[in-house]
Amino acid sequence: MSSTKTPPRKLWLFVSVLCLVPAVLIIGIWLRVMNTTSNVEIRKGDFVSYFPAFMQEGFIIKGLVLVCCIAAIIFGSRSFNQPIVALRIISMITVLIAVLIALAALFSM
Repeated sequence: MSSTKTPPRKLWLFVSVLCLVPAVLIIGIWLRVMNTTSNVEIRKGDFVSYFPAFMQEGFIIKGLVLVCCIAAIIFGSRSFNQPIVALRIISMITVLIAVLIALAALFSM
């Protein structure tokens, strides 16, 4: 019989945090740009200028944020049952931040 070994939960937590990093950076850019000027068109143009040509549409950027957040939620929820309490708290915070960023991407971007 062949036995398949599941990856350790620490690896799932690490992948979850890595999936969350691009979403946090994009939301950070969005918040930085939206607090600079009062003209909406200039702000949108400034925000889109941070990305390559194939990502110049808001729909693609929002989709990337949502995909990263969903991946972080899935991988973070796989690591909830950590034996170490600190890692369990980190995984719960990662999932909470991913949910909040996903909601912000849906309703504000």
